Amino acid sequence: MIIANDRNILIFGEIAYDDDVGLLAAISSGLKPIMLSSCGGEFYVAQRMLSILDGLDGVQIHCIGEVMSAATMLLCAKGATVTADAGCVFLVHGASLYGLDGNQAAIERASAEIALVNDAMLKVMSRRMDPLGATP
Repeated sequence: MIIANDRNILIFGEIAYDDDVGLLAAISSGLKPIMLSSCGGEFYVAQRMLSILDGLDGVQIHCIGEVMSAATMLLCAKGATVTADAGCVFLVHGASLYGLDGNQAAIERASAEIALVNDAMLKVMSRRMDPLGATP
């Protein structure tokens, strides 16, 4: 869910379809600090939201509560300033699928998709790491 008020853009809860559109609408009247608390959600939506943030200067993201799974992608926006409340919980993990069923070919296609998503996540997450593994 994305809510914009006169001081902040709030991204709360699961990242779901059309949240990228909601982010565009929220920034249309001007960029404000982003308050982020999310259990994750749809990887491809988070990736589109990241692309939106990458095109902006002065992105500020303040993490509260939890920032997990696909939501951690937003922390990697180019040039973003990221802060977190004490006690904020972060969770980064590899891609997964829920409700997987089908024959061998379907499962092999799903496995290939997971590998692609994992590669994409590693590329994005590496933005925040220097060659020695320390965060900037």
